[in-house]
Amino acid sequence: MCLLQFTQSLFPHFEATPFHRRYYALLEAFAEGRVRRLMITLPPQHGKSLGSSVALPAYILGLNPECHVAIASYSASLAQKFNKRIQRIMDLPAYAERFPESAAKPSGRTTTFRRTSELTEIVGHTGDLVAVGREGPLTGNPVDIFIIDDLYKDAMEANSPTVRENCWEWYTSVVRTREHNRSQELIVFTRWHKDDLIGRIMAKERVVELSSMEQLESIGPNDWLHLNLEALKTTPPTPIDPREVGEPLWAERHSAELLREKQRLDPLRFEAMYQGRPSDAAGLLYGDNFQTYTTPPAHDQIVRRGNYTDTADTGDDYLCSVCYTVDIQGDIYIEDVVYSREKMEVTEPLVAEMLTRNSTREALIESNNGGRGFARNIQRLAPEVSIGWFHQSANKESRILSNSSTVLRTIRMPSYWRERWGEFAAHLMGYNRRFRANRWHDAADVLTGIIESECNRTVRKRILGSGFSIRNYVYPKEPRPCRLSERDIEELALSVGVEPAALKAVVEVECSSRGGFLADGRARILFEGHIFWRRLRARGIDPAPLAATQGDIIYPRWVRTHYKGGSGEWERFERASRISPEGAIESASWGLMQIMGFHWRTCGCGSAEEFRELMERSERDQMALGLRFLEKTAIIDYLKSKDWCNFALRYNGSGYKANRYDSRLEAAYRKFATTPTTAQ
Repeated sequence: MCLLQFTQSLFPHFEATPFHRRYYALLEAFAEGRVRRLMITLPPQHGKSLGSSVALPAYILGLNPECHVAIASYSASLAQKFNKRIQRIMDLPAYAERFPESAAKPSGRTTTFRRTSELTEIVGHTGDLVAVGREGPLTGNPVDIFIIDDLYKDAMEANSPTVRENCWEWYTSVVRTREHNRSQELIVFTRWHKDDLIGRIMAKERVVELSSMEQLESIGPNDWLHLNLEALKTTPPTPIDPREVGEPLWAERHSAELLREKQRLDPLRFEAMYQGRPSDAAGLLYGDNFQTYTTPPAHDQIVRRGNYTDTADTGDDYLCSVCYTVDIQGDIYIEDVVYSREKMEVTEPLVAEMLTRNSTREALIESNNGGRGFARNIQRLAPEVSIGWFHQSANKESRILSNSSTVLRTIRMPSYWRERWGEFAAHLMGYNRRFRANRWHDAADVLTGIIESECNRTVRKRILGSGFSIRNYVYPKEPRPCRLSERDIEELALSVGVEPAALKAVVEVECSSRGGFLADGRARILFEGHIFWRRLRARGIDPAPLAATQGDIIYPRWVRTHYKGGSGEWERFERASRISPEGAIESASWGLMQIMGFHWRTCGCGSAEEFRELMERSERDQMALGLRFLEKTAIIDYLKSKDWCNFALRYNGSGYKANRYDSRLEAAYRKFATTPTTAQ
């Protein structure tokens, strides 16, 4: 009798779907010892615990009554619940008939063998089952088989760095220390967070993605085998999961329509819990920071109706076509989207109908992968639209990352966009700053293309190149204002959970007297030669010989005398850049909040050059980077609580009392706290 048949004999109402049959076959291979380390990620309410934490332990102890099994979950009570269900199974006559050597102590009978909510000992043998909650102790004999079933109760626990760190500490100091050479581990999870236990293991140990049961024969003894079963299939069929794209995992219980509704309600959480692809919010490029609108611009405020389309690069990619309007302020309003992996004969009429429906005047179509033929067919189906195509030769990673802040600042989504375009929203909101961590770039690529074609004249001229006329087009005002507005401050404050009046106080006290830009339009910087000395040494460059001729930009200890102020700092910076461009950026403090360049990673940038580019773009970008720095260093917590002394100490240093920095902040806050805000 195999594990699946064993389970069906215990639970007659359990109906095994094709997915359950493959799941139980993998669990049986684990019970047989064919795989030593196995992790399976499944959506909630798909029957994972019945198989992994109830039927499997009872089956293993039946096969081997000398085995030491441990079950762990997020709470001791849940682990004990699994243990009690296993005890009841072992009390059944059918179990005794199938496994006569494996029996738990009968309830109420006095023997030397123990039967409690935490422990089940096999009568007449050395085997046992221990139930333990997360962070609970494990004492006694080594563990032969460890089953971990959901270490995080909910999103609140999974999003807590303290809980995640405690889980990892418990796993490494308790679970791993009870194992021996032949111990096996099974981890069955619904994913909540990128840095959960599975995420940590994936970052530190070799993990092989399972696509076929044949891989069990070649897996290394210390390798992990990982199977992710998506609620809605998005990857190509494999022997272990032969579903077609778009097919639900358990259609009888969770239909595709139901799952898509859940996806529309919360795309990020759906990607984590149901698709097994969690994202770290701090590592997201856009996150849930898109601006939205409820009322589109009035007709007399619209200067252009456009479309940008990227055809699918490969069979696994999406065609992404977005219709939008541009108003006289240069803001871009997304109006309609086609986001599909269907073949071109399906998407061509969909896109053409969308262009006509939205009265689009011009459409740009990337011609890299069949886009030219697609464009010709769209022109035939929508003759009233001017269709242009071009070859996109610029680096995709660089384009997406460098334009991300402009996307968030300029593009507005309709208020219902997550409900209407679930997959499109999920792929944008879950898009990772680490480019290679993303599976799909299509949605981000199109928004980037819209920004390039609408906000950058040079790029637009290159794109439109030859033979594509621009009719009745009015460019948005360029460049966008670089000065920080009151509304900018309010929107940025609310985006990080800070009271707008508190951030306005910081801007007034710390920034308003000088601003983030010089009169000539360059960003305000202060170059630090002693930092440049250290950055050169970190790059293997000996600074001492260079200091002999460049002593005002390279010196080992801080001195005030080398500062020139204003544009003079740029002369020092440019000379340093000829020695080490990145080192020079890292050695200057930048913008409104004078953030040091070596904090570019802390500010969420992909490179020092990206940090400089954002600092030179606008005061809003400067403030956004400053807020990321405050978030990462936890200084923002003092701003949120209006703890002015600690904020001043950690932001301005121990000398803050000399200029009454904390008192000035508090006074400014009181002034702004009584002033109505403009952000809605």
